Amino acid sequence: MRPPAGPLGDRLRRQAKQLGIATDRRGAQQADALPYGGRLAIGLLAAEARQFDVAGRYFEQAIAAKTRREGTLLSTWGLSLLVSERYADAAKVFQRAVDEHAISADNAAMQFYLAGALAMAGQDDAAVAAARRAAASPEATPEYLFRLGWVLFPRPSRQGSETGDRRRAGPVRHRLLDGRRADIVRKRG
Repeated sequence: MRPPAGPLGDRLRRQAKQLGIATDRRGAQQADALPYGGRLAIGLLAAEARQFDVAGRYFEQAIAAKTRREGTLLSTWGLSLLVSERYADAAKVFQRAVDEHAISADNAAMQFYLAGALAMAGQDDAAVAAARRAAASPEATPEYLFRLGWVLFPRPSRQGSETGDRRRAGPVRHRLLDGRRADIVRKRG
């Protein structure tokens, strides 16, 4: 693992040194022998350093330790990707948490984060479904109820022009929470 230049890289090198890990090629072999906590620490530091490939490897190794903390670990990993604007990757991690039953599919918080990541990754239909699951949960809070409206509301594209809508304009059929159907008209601009 080679830390980046700058203050964050310096911090990562200091942490690696405290854990007894070299920051050159030998570091990868040494880190592979770490217990769960060490792998998690390196994964978090690498994510903070925006070295997502390294972070992913150590999060995977921490998950492989089978500590019964997989749900917390996957949500932490997903949130680190989400705040770093790696939306598609975050959606995959959140979906994995549900698919592997590390977190219940009925967990409103997980569905809330999954809906946000999917929406920002441009996967609107899946985002609407996740937002509905979050809103339908008995543990739903006003923020979780609001997510469905947020997903449906048109916003500028993160990949296209700054003023364009990332979805096409025109009516779109959506099923409301109570099962009724509604046309939602999106306008550009």
